[in-house]
Amino acid sequence: SSYLRRRTYGNEEQVAKIMRWVAFSSLFVLLVLGINLLFKGKYTETVAILIGIVPIITSLIMINRGMLSLPITLFAISAIILLTYISAIGNGIHDVAIMAYPIILIVTGLILKGKILPYLTGFIILCLSWLVFADILGFYHPNGGLIAQADDFLFASAIILITSNAVYLLVGDIHHNLTLAREEIEEREKAEMAREELVQQLKL
Repeated sequence: SSYLRRRTYGNEEQVAKIMRWVAFSSLFVLLVLGINLLFKGKYTETVAILIGIVPIITSLIMINRGMLSLPITLFAISAIILLTYISAIGNGIHDVAIMAYPIILIVTGLILKGKILPYLTGFIILCLSWLVFADILGFYHPNGGLIAQADDFLFASAIILITSNAVYLLVGDIHHNLTLAREEIEEREKAEMAREELVQQLKL
């Protein structure tokens, strides 16, 4: 029980290792994408990709200094912005990149115990609204030629809300069970101490 109380995020070394791997993988993907856009002469998109590298590097520095909560949050927000940008220069709301939104919610919710889920959910829905309504209003034009519909926003938002609620309930149930287990262990420890005291009194 004392181990669980100390380990806010579970095995912090393992979480940090995973986050480093994700960060380095993301850096590699962004660099490849940036170089590809640079050779195509898309300088604005290249600059946007390079800007997206900054929060990932910042997260890596924080993780190496022993911090987890803030860099994980920063990384999640950066990933959401990057996915929205990739979708905007791709097929918009119909781009396959938006499938990563629920994954971000699941991973971040499990690591941070669901504390930030409502904020990430709202931010993702805001990004979805941009992908749909900015397309409808003509602020950008997807490559696939498919024009977004209001139904797309409702459908995608419903998936995000369902995923967020399911993760929140799952995380809450897990930590509730851990709390019950901790309380049971503490009660057993108290009973054991009382028994030892009784044994000592009987010996005297």
